[in-house]
Amino acid sequence: MDFTVSKVWQPGDELNVLDFRAFIADLETVFNGGIEATAFQRDPNGDIVLSSNLDLGGKEILGASNVPTGIANVKAHGAGSSPNDVTIQRALESIADDGYKSAFFPSDNYVFDGTVNVPTEMTLFGAGASTRFEQTSRDAEGGTPCFTVTNSGTTVHDMTFDTDWDGHNIGVQVTGADRFRGYNLYGRNLGNIVRASDAKHIRLDVLRAVGVKTPLSMSGCIGGKVSNVFHDTISAFIGSVISLKGCSGVTLEALNLRHGSVGVEMQGCTACSLQGYVNEMEGAGISLNGCSMCKITNSWSLHNAQDRKAPGIELVGCNGVSVLGTFSFCFGAPSQQTYGVVIDGGTANMIGGDGLAPNMGPNGDDVSDRWKIDNRGEDTVIFAIDVPAIGAPTEPA
Repeated sequence: MDFTVSKVWQPGDELNVLDFRAFIADLETVFNGGIEATAFQRDPNGDIVLSSNLDLGGKEILGASNVPTGIANVKAHGAGSSPNDVTIQRALESIADDGYKSAFFPSDNYVFDGTVNVPTEMTLFGAGASTRFEQTSRDAEGGTPCFTVTNSGTTVHDMTFDTDWDGHNIGVQVTGADRFRGYNLYGRNLGNIVRASDAKHIRLDVLRAVGVKTPLSMSGCIGGKVSNVFHDTISAFIGSVISLKGCSGVTLEALNLRHGSVGVEMQGCTACSLQGYVNEMEGAGISLNGCSMCKITNSWSLHNAQDRKAPGIELVGCNGVSVLGTFSFCFGAPSQQTYGVVIDGGTANMIGGDGLAPNMGPNGDDVSDRWKIDNRGEDTVIFAIDVPAIGAPTEPA
């Protein structure tokens, strides 16, 4: 294929890194419809000056005005007309057929009326909050995802999901996939940012939600790690901020959750762990039902039960669950947080090293240091629960 380069070198010419990158840019123009050599800035001497947000190796792309070599720009492959889901599906298939594994979505508002199926082992990424996907479909009762992942090795990062159907629709739905990774994902007004079922070894980092019913929902998942989930909402459709059902070996850490019906809800989970900050929920801050061998460590469950009487942490029919080094208390109304921890049935649970007072008592109206634990389980191990609330770690920003 013939093409023109921005500079012609002669035998014996010295090549520096800027020359080499300019040549790469010329190749990119022809083979990928991406950056052009003329896009580079030049100093008064005519030498190329690379923008600090441009890395032709594909790193630190956030805010970059150009696309690095080896990454396909979806707009160069036909994505663009509205509704965008149809043209994006074709673009991703074209990108995969051309042998690329990474697809870049430049800053724009992409309007969906359906779902895009992501090809195997492909990475999708945008320019952060300015790459916005709006799902307008109202066809599915449980919501329609923007992207569906059913294959292994997929990564999605640095993009925003929104909808005009409050409390419905989904950013990314992961079904039966292995090794899905998502990070720097933002959501507004959705049902879920990520909904995963029967998936293995999911890794999620930095989910930011405003007005999202349940930012993360996982069911039947095995293994995986979720960290840095940030949530704040005051709305009529709030639900459990994080919901795990029938999962095993999932780690939740560095959570910062404010407002919702329940902060973290686990049902029928095994060997899962939780660490984070939960504040001002309608009901319980953290709720485990029918779980076994799970643990809550170094966490805060504060000022919950804003709308109904509930404990900071509740274990219902759980076996072998531990709550260690955790603070669960309130300082009075409007919180009706009854106890630091309530154990309702189950056996061999462990509560220790915790700060569990003051709370509001069984009627939700008596702020006192007496209301630490309501233990109705068997063989519960309780120790060192007299840590004063004044010694609680500083609330995260």
